[in-house]
Amino acid sequence: MVRARRTGLPFVVLFSLGVGVGSPTGCDNTNVAIFIRQVQAPVPGAGVCTIPPDPMTRGLNEGTLDLALARTPQALRYILHPLFQTEITSRRDIQANRPETNGIFIEGFVIQIYDSDPSPGHEIGRPFTVFQTVFVPPGMGGQPGFGTTDVEIIPSAVIHEGGRFTDPNTGECVTTPTRFPVNQPIDDPPGVPCEQLPQHPPSILDYVCRPYFEPGINRQRCPVPDYSRDRLGRPARTMRLIVHMIPFGRTMGGVSIEAPPFDYPVSICCGCLVQFPGEANAPESEMGHYGPDCLASGTVPAGPALCSPGQDFPQDCRGCNSLAACQPPGFVNYPQGPMSPMPPTLDCPSYR
Repeated sequence: MVRARRTGLPFVVLFSLGVGVGSPTGCDNTNVAIFIRQVQAPVPGAGVCTIPPDPMTRGLNEGTLDLALARTPQALRYILHPLFQTEITSRRDIQANRPETNGIFIEGFVIQIYDSDPSPGHEIGRPFTVFQTVFVPPGMGGQPGFGTTDVEIIPSAVIHEGGRFTDPNTGECVTTPTRFPVNQPIDDPPGVPCEQLPQHPPSILDYVCRPYFEPGINRQRCPVPDYSRDRLGRPARTMRLIVHMIPFGRTMGGVSIEAPPFDYPVSICCGCLVQFPGEANAPESEMGHYGPDCLASGTVPAGPALCSPGQDFPQDCRGCNSLAACQPPGFVNYPQGPMSPMPPTLDCPSYR
């Protein structure tokens, strides 16, 4: 759930490992108690995907979101799997009748998204808060504690409305040009306030993924657009965002905490994750289609792309062949069926 920014955050409690953390009076600002160590990659299994709380498993240094692979407008979002590490050790002692108070509940994240550069003037919209609960157990036996969760760090609203640059203090549209390229696309007049732009206001979706059809093309017969160009025929673009996030929560003993900020880059693209392996090409007589396609039968190799389609990992076109983005350029659709006569020409454009 995404809400307006959580106001205040009037607490920053960082713990010293030599102090009894269970007591609110025992705190020190010299050591970090909990932090995001890395971002986890999902692990596919037998019908289920897991996010292991293990720092030795595969991690990601940056993310990729392919807008062409979204099946619904709501799917235009990015889900992060952070791995939390806590250096606070357990204080549970059965003999002394002392309960555990050093486990940590992460209750949410304050998030700000930037255009490539996390500095003033590059913000996209206003900060917001995602409330997401995860428990991170304390360290045991001299080892730190670990915990993972799933958090939506780029909501679909940002993809659809991200081009409407707003003043973070007032929430109103900025009345002067900014350096954010979405606000000044080539086809919009420079220096126009965002509330005065034409019927198609600039957005991240507009800027990155408005696939292009050549004039006069029969879209029913040739459903695959040119993903290398935008809706005006210009070269396609990739946008790089920086997500700045601050986790907050409290210990089992009731002590409020705020973890150090974590910055994570995400590249937004259109069709960049789709792969067309040779074995995906079906014979021309199958399924009523002629020319190259991704309708071949067979098992799609298991991989992390099955856990989060359109995010981070290459997508075998057979795993998403209901989408136009997952059919290769030159694909021809003949809904009459496989027994229909071979057309005299296959005139669907091949863009690559």
